[in-house]
Amino acid sequence: MPKVDPVVVTLPTPLWERLRDYPIDDPGAGFPFSRRLARENGWSPDYAARVILEYKRFLYLCAEAGHPVTPSDEVD
Repeated sequence: MPKVDPVVVTLPTPLWERLRDYPIDDPGAGFPFSRRLARENGWSPDYAARVILEYKRFLYLCAEAGHPVTPSDEVD
């Protein structure tokens, strides 16, 4: 997966650190999830990486918000 230089959101919690560091792509996959996501949605690899980061932020929000939350269209 390409490196992403997103707007940095500091969420210094163990949960965020685990989510942020979780590798979405299987290193042994011939066609990793991030590439498939980009291809199936007509996105660049960099945009797919940003959406994956947004998905991880959404997971964090789901766990921490204390109320129902709704994902963006890209995350959904």
